[in-house]
Amino acid sequence: MALIYHHYLLLFVIFLQLISRVAAFSSSLSNVNNQPSTLPQHKNIKNYNTALIISKVQTNNDILSLAKLRYQEWMINEVNPPILSNFCKATAEIYNERKDDGSIVFLAKLVHQSDDELVVGAAELSSIELQNCIFNSSNTNNNEVATPLYITDVVTSSTHRRFGIGTKLMTKVERVAVYELNSRIVFLHVEYENVAARKFYERLGYIDVSAGMEDCVDSGDTKKVISISLNEPSQSSVKDDKTVSQQHNMFTLDTKQLAISAGTVGQLLMMKRLSKESILKVDEDDISSQATPSIEAAATSKGGGFGKQQQVKQSRKTKKRKHRS
Repeated sequence: MALIYHHYLLLFVIFLQLISRVAAFSSSLSNVNNQPSTLPQHKNIKNYNTALIISKVQTNNDILSLAKLRYQEWMINEVNPPILSNFCKATAEIYNERKDDGSIVFLAKLVHQSDDELVVGAAELSSIELQNCIFNSSNTNNNEVATPLYITDVVTSSTHRRFGIGTKLMTKVERVAVYELNSRIVFLHVEYENVAARKFYERLGYIDVSAGMEDCVDSGDTKKVISISLNEPSQSSVKDDKTVSQQHNMFTLDTKQLAISAGTVGQLLMMKRLSKESILKVDEDDISSQATPSIEAAATSKGGGFGKQQQVKQSRKTKKRKHRS
């Protein structure tokens, strides 16, 4: 009898441990797939003593937060999304590779008075996409030609829009481009049909450069190119760039190759000239002063560019490797 009692007692203990593990596993899945937030989600975040901080990705936790944000905004509604753990691993691998090549990723964090923080936006500033896209420079040296930069993978949390987060994120990116990287021109792509996004970037000073593109045949290959001055022309338009005097430093951009490198073929190319005077003077503690709700809500709603495509591809590879092992 004692032996039977001991047997049933052991089974009961095992049953309790099993229930505990299942509960813990379910909780971890919930935490990973739905990034938790103890921060208030209200139209006026300032009333809840919440500050917005834009900073560069520095730690492993930052990389994980970046991956979760991108997954939530890019992948969650996909028919066959990659496994989150694979996506996070791919994010870390790609981030480290691109960081070694000079890429900088920015995070927008809401920080509550209790020191809780939530990542609600991200963007990347890079020269990688522009490699092998710039040629025929005149009166310039290599350092000057390298000054144009590319902004990619701008994304904001769908649950925290209409607070000016996208505006402040872009402002921080531009400020670093000017003050730290000595850049005077930045490019980005946006989908043609995303009218709200185009208006958002136009409001920030970006212009459509398609009017200045010309066909150029090189070794039988037709390129779409545009000639741009590194100096500020008399008026900020591409047509003026084509007629500025030869004293200005010029470079030619292969826009077709840029779209291929960035994974944005078929999208609209926009450009902005930067100067210390043009950078918006935004108070980092006032996250609503520059908001334009109807525009910003849709401006960064779709992921695109190098990051999304490459991360999904990398995630699939990770999955296949696991299946083989």
